[in-house]
Amino acid sequence: MTDLGQEALQLVSLHGSIAAAARAAGISRSSMRDRLSRTGWKLGKPTRQLAAPGISTGGIAEIHRIDRELSRPASHAGRTHLVIPDSHAHPDFPNDRFDWLGRFLLDLKPDVVVDIGDMADIPSLSIYDGARSVGGAGGKKSFEGRRYKLDVAAAIDARRRILLPFDTENSRLIAAGEKPLILPELHSCEGNHEDRIRRVSSLIPELDGVISIDDLEIEKLGWKFHEFRIPAIIDGIAYAHFLISGVMGKPVGGVNHARSLILKGLTSSTVGHSHLRDFAETVTADNRRLLGLIVGCFFDFHADFAGPANSLYWRGLVVKRCVQAGNYDHQWISLDYLRATYGH
Repeated sequence: MTDLGQEALQLVSLHGSIAAAARAAGISRSSMRDRLSRTGWKLGKPTRQLAAPGISTGGIAEIHRIDRELSRPASHAGRTHLVIPDSHAHPDFPNDRFDWLGRFLLDLKPDVVVDIGDMADIPSLSIYDGARSVGGAGGKKSFEGRRYKLDVAAAIDARRRILLPFDTENSRLIAAGEKPLILPELHSCEGNHEDRIRRVSSLIPELDGVISIDDLEIEKLGWKFHEFRIPAIIDGIAYAHFLISGVMGKPVGGVNHARSLILKGLTSSTVGHSHLRDFAETVTADNRRLLGLIVGCFFDFHADFAGPANSLYWRGLVVKRCVQAGNYDHQWISLDYLRATYGH
């Protein structure tokens, strides 16, 4: 194998597609394909995951690299999911990370995108900072400078940035008389931060009918909305901001969080909320593989409400490939990697 061929394999393994690998190498896609052909690489052939900063496969040594520009995976191979952990769009911090996410999304072209919840931070309605006193006295000083409209605008801006590269590319393709790209299925799980809007409205009668979850324009922007605490079942996986542990409605958690998900829900489950990452799996007596996944978070600022816990958070995205009947190969994509690769 030539040095150029080995380098080409490493770039495709790192970036996930020929297009992204060619961009990173500063060469054309045809040149990248030519280098790959010298190694015996074929479309859809498993390639060993090579160590790369910011990327791991969660312990799975072999993954399928399929260049989606040339061929979509066969139906038996399952689908590709991109999971966006708690991203907390906040008016006091820039939304640049959503630009990087949008560019990565265009390169990956997944079948499904899942926002796991808390894409909107909504600090103006924090129940811990005097939300019971909206419109009256008693709120903390930290609440006084916050404005609900700015919170909503930050969340809407985040969603628009995610899809902007797709929209721009489709405008180019249509103008050139070519077939536009198919937008992935977009799912949004309501998190406890978005649920603040409902909770505050119930606490303060003056705000009932004045503010609502519709202010975030989630469905208007093309996302299927899944209400708080109600899992979205997609390809055999239960997605939710968190799963409840019992009749009190408290989140499943604990030291072995991912394993607890499996034991409580008895199905493959993926959640956010804790901002940590964890993975567990088990195989049932009838040979069903159940996977529990905690996806971390997707924000790059220091969260005041968390204090020292900020250092425990894992920050990035999760890609699931070959998703079928609750089973998948998962890959961690760190925020540092996204910044280095797409922050231009």
